[in-house]
This record gives sequence, structure tokens and C-alpha cells, in this order.
Amino acid sequence: MPRDTRTIVKIGLDFLLLLTVGIPVLLYHLHGRPTIRGFNCDDDSIRYPYRDSTITNNVLYIVGIFLPVTVVRKIFSVLLFEF
Repeated sequence: MPRDTRTIVKIGLDFLLLLTVGIPVLLYHLHGRPTIRGFNCDDDSIRYPYRDSTITNNVLYIVGIFLPVTVVRKIFSVLLFEF
């Protein structure tokens, strides 16, 4: 397949994926209704004392940022050296 055709196909697929994700998000934003609950002192979710987070912020940063970056970087390096 010529290089120009591959580029057009990739752009088309990117646009299709963007629409696949974007349309449901847009519909939810336009037509979604939030759940409104009243305040009740007997609600079990607010009666218990406050507890600190069980996972520290540093662990969240490492797992949420560095791990995905490392995995994507490894995948790209394998794909680039394979071809």
C-alpha cells in the first residue's frame, strides 16, 4: 500500500475512533441527568468517621503515570525494532 494511502487510512481510523468515543460522551453530556438524593442523617455512608486514603498519592502517581508510559514505550520499542 502506498505511503499516502496508509496515511489517509490511519487518519480515517483515528477519526472513526474519535466519533465512536465522542458521540456517547456528547449524548451523555447533553441528555444525562444527575441523580439527586436528599440529605438524611441516618445515611450509613456519612455516619462513619473519616478515614485517610489507603493508597498514598505517590503510589497513585507511579501506577497512574509512570507505569502506562513505561508500557507504551516498551510496546513502541518492540514494534519499531521488529520491523
